[in-house]
Amino acid sequence: MRKAITVVTVLCVAAGPVLAGCSTKSEDSGGTGTGPSATGLRQALSRVAATDDTRAWVGYDAIAELTKVVGKRPGRGFGLLLLGGTDLRSDALTAPTDTGIAPLDADYGIAAGLQPHTVTVLAGGQQADRIGTSLTTLGWARNGDRYVAPDPARLTNTGRKAGYGLTFAQVRPDGSDVVIGRSGTDLATAGHPLPGRTLADDRATAALAGCLGDVAVANLTTRYRSATTQQPAVQARIPHGVQLDKLTEVAVGVRAPKSASDTPRAVVCTAWADRAAADGYAGAMPGALTDGKSLTVGGTYAQWLTHPQTTNVGGDAHVVQWTADEPNADESRLVLQMLLNADVPGLG
Repeated sequence: MRKAITVVTVLCVAAGPVLAGCSTKSEDSGGTGTGPSATGLRQALSRVAATDDTRAWVGYDAIAELTKVVGKRPGRGFGLLLLGGTDLRSDALTAPTDTGIAPLDADYGIAAGLQPHTVTVLAGGQQADRIGTSLTTLGWARNGDRYVAPDPARLTNTGRKAGYGLTFAQVRPDGSDVVIGRSGTDLATAGHPLPGRTLADDRATAALAGCLGDVAVANLTTRYRSATTQQPAVQARIPHGVQLDKLTEVAVGVRAPKSASDTPRAVVCTAWADRAAADGYAGAMPGALTDGKSLTVGGTYAQWLTHPQTTNVGGDAHVVQWTADEPNADESRLVLQMLLNADVPGLG
């Protein structure tokens, strides 16, 4: 598929020291996630079909890239990011022995959809025979190409097994990969979806993935404008000029570190319905990052996000990017938590 390259405009706002700089970049407005220039995130997005359900929430983990830096045991600093995108962190150490599924051995993980429709692909590092044997021992039943958990009523008071029954309700081994689904998941949406119809081909999602770049972890959502964002108290936090009703998708991530001593760099990308809405958000960001107050950690955003830079990327999806350091390494998940709490700077 031919890729369209758009020359972008950069909006620089005189707002004191918070705007560390403005940069110019080209935005790849869509296309396959498997080309030579594709990031790990774009490649992962190509493993999931684009539907309303999968667009609602996407999580990504660059597992192999991050474990090279922090090892295979979740810990402090960048170790806090391990499996933070796909939300498999709680099962990371026990699942390999109990279920045969080895999240930390995968090259990457991609999860899409809100519960109970979440589908996850762990690409690489999996052993189909081991998974089948382990799940059968646990009581999962073979049903065609997948293993299905017992009725949840039979999993009460069974410790970790009950948790596995929710997270791994459906499991489809696929060579060195594995596709995992909750009870309401259509596993056919992940693994090897039809080319041209994947999340990597979705205009806004692909543009935001390109904007995020090389990240260790990421979350993307089309559902940021929840019912809570319409409350008067939340509306009062939205900076002047920001048209929240024209926000189409939000993506947050943390840049992949070169070493464990790096300072975490958060990157946030937003897609808007039109150029005017994007310009309004870009213009509001310096002030929001200086004076805005966080509901997640208390205090101003400037206390927790330093050396920010805002770029009006543009493109067909009208993307705006801002990046900032997270100087407290043990708060490396901060930007992910802000998204979960609907506390992204400038978005109420």
